[in-house]
Amino acid sequence: MRKFIALILLINIYVSSTFASAIDICDRGVLGDHIAQQLNAPSCHEVSKEALAKLQTLIIRDSSLTEIPSNAFHGMSSLLNIFISGGQIKTISPEAFQNLHSLWQLDLSSNQIENIPDFLFQNLHSLAWLDLGMNHLTNVSDSTFTGLRSVKYISLSYNKINKISPRALEDLGYLENISFSENSLTSIPEDLFKNLSSLRFVGFENAGLEFLPSKIFQDLTSLEELYLRKNNLKEISDDTFKTLSKLKILDLSVNNISAISPRTFAGLSSLENLNLSVNYVQTISDNAFSDCQKLKILRITNNELREVSFQNLLSLEDLNLSSSRQLRQVFLGAGLPKLKNLDLSSSDLHGKELFLSELPRLEFLNLGFNQISKIPTGFLSNLSNLQILHLHSNNIFEIQLGAFKELSSLKSLSLANNRIKGISKVDAGLSKDVEVFGVQVNP
Repeated sequence: MRKFIALILLINIYVSSTFASAIDICDRGVLGDHIAQQLNAPSCHEVSKEALAKLQTLIIRDSSLTEIPSNAFHGMSSLLNIFISGGQIKTISPEAFQNLHSLWQLDLSSNQIENIPDFLFQNLHSLAWLDLGMNHLTNVSDSTFTGLRSVKYISLSYNKINKISPRALEDLGYLENISFSENSLTSIPEDLFKNLSSLRFVGFENAGLEFLPSKIFQDLTSLEELYLRKNNLKEISDDTFKTLSKLKILDLSVNNISAISPRTFAGLSSLENLNLSVNYVQTISDNAFSDCQKLKILRITNNELREVSFQNLLSLEDLNLSSSRQLRQVFLGAGLPKLKNLDLSSSDLHGKELFLSELPRLEFLNLGFNQISKIPTGFLSNLSNLQILHLHSNNIFEIQLGAFKELSSLKSLSLANNRIKGISKVDAGLSKDVEVFGVQVNP
């Protein structure tokens, strides 16, 4: 009898301890169900306190979750990563992230969040990565990011933001990457990036910008990449980029810029990649790139340039001037000693002056879609290193004797979609090893 009573007592102790170590999280709604599921608990009524406290990564994708309640993460002090994306969240309780002092990564992207409560993140002192992209946010206030003293990455892309407070980023001394792309801004405060000397990446693509304050980037001394593509910028004030001595990539494509002055790119001594495509640029000052001695890639497609003459771009390797239909003349030579790739396609070059000389390293040349009708003897005679030549989609009906004789390194020639039907390699001055595309080839 005594043994039986002892057994009953042991069972009671076991059952009591089991229930004592479990917690009911059903009051957290749909979120409670997801947490229980991730912990392999029988239900949200019976979740192990120990397992809850040890959980480091919470992942919830494409759920019916519409809110994050105040008690959402109670008892989950070890959380390092939270991914709640692709859902229907509209509201977040101001106390939702109150005790997550170890949280490092927070992804709330692709929801329907319209507002971030003031001071929502104030206790997330360890947070380094925050994604709020693809929501319905309309503004960023002074207190939106208060307390995020360790954050390095913030995405606000694909929202409906039309207003940013001048002090919205002032606490973010370690911030390295921020994107406001795909929003509805027309302007940004001049002091927005004040003292943010750690920033390396800034994105404002398709953000609705019509104007850039002249001193907006003056404190970004570590910036390496700046994307301003597809806005409504009409001009860039002189010296706007002058303190960006570490900038490597600058994208100003798809804007309404009409002129490049001698000071537009002043100070960009590390710039390697510049995109000015799809603007209304008519003139580029002779000294516009004088500070850009490391520039390797320059794209100026689809503009209204009348003439081109680049000097002293000693590192330039790739130049794209395609769809420059207003060009009257092209002078490219001694100032481009390292140029390898040149695209002048779709620029209506027929009957216009084209001077390509002293380009010892040029390997690729695209002259397609230019209404060229004849290829004269000694065509491109100075381009001894040229390997690939595109003359497709022109109006070529005659190739004179020895036209390509000087192109001793040529490997590939495209003549497709012209009036000429065939070509003799010997008569054209082509080596027998050259591959010719688009026409009948005779030895």
